[in-house]
Parts: sequence; structure tokens; C-alpha cells
Amino acid sequence: LIQGLGVDVDIVGGAGVVSAGIEAELRSMGVFGSRFAGADRYATAAEIAAGFTPVSDWAMVANGQGFADALAVGP
Repeated sequence: LIQGLGVDVDIVGGAGVVSAGIEAELRSMGVFGSRFAGADRYATAAEIAAGFTPVSDWAMVANGQGFADALAVGP
């Protein structure tokens, strides 16, 4: 299914969150894009922001301590 979509698959989180085996499988399928990972959730969020987020004139901020906080501002 994934191969038919014609898109790359990006992994969000280190090998402790999404195993190296999953990454290897995506690579073997030819659909692996990038892995965004940091030392903790905040560093991972910074990697995601640097890799995905276009330049904008506004931002929503959640502190990462309450899961629902981030959900409240999501699309």
C-alpha cells in the first residue's frame, strides 16, 4: 500500500520509539524519507520544526507537559 502512494515515509522519534527494524523495512521498500529524533521530546520537536515547518508569521505553543494541550491547537 505505501509504495503505491508515491510518497516518502518520515519517522518521528528515535529507535526507542520506532525501531531500527521498521526503518530498515521502509528502506527496503524504497519509501524511507528521514528520521526526526532528539535526546528527548523537546529536542525531537525542534528537529521536526526545523525539518517540516515553513516560515510563518504566527505560532501555537504547548508546553509538552499535558498531552491535551498540544491536541487543542492541532489541525
